[in-house]
Amino acid sequence: MATIDIRKAHGTSTEEAATKMRAMLELFVEKRAELIKNVTWAPNGQRADVKGKGFKGSFAVDASNVTIAIDLSLVARAFKGKIEDELTKRLSTTFGT
Repeated sequence: MATIDIRKAHGTSTEEAATKMRAMLELFVEKRAELIKNVTWAPNGQRADVKGKGFKGSFAVDASNVTIAIDLSLVARAFKGKIEDELTKRLSTTFGT
């Protein structure tokens, strides 16, 4: 079970949602490169597995939702609330309220 599990309806096509998710994740990687070790995209672009300092997780799109599942290390769990708030904010900005 993920430490952080967020699901948000995207209200658009799967392809458009995948494009938005990729842009959102790439922007985060650009701004916080020191936290990210690896991002691996599925061939269809609808899922990314991410590993970084103190976490691993996935970003995925299906027909109706964007899902973020993150497992935090014991040390990183102290920042769970802040991380979850930031992810929720980015999803709202990218996919609307």
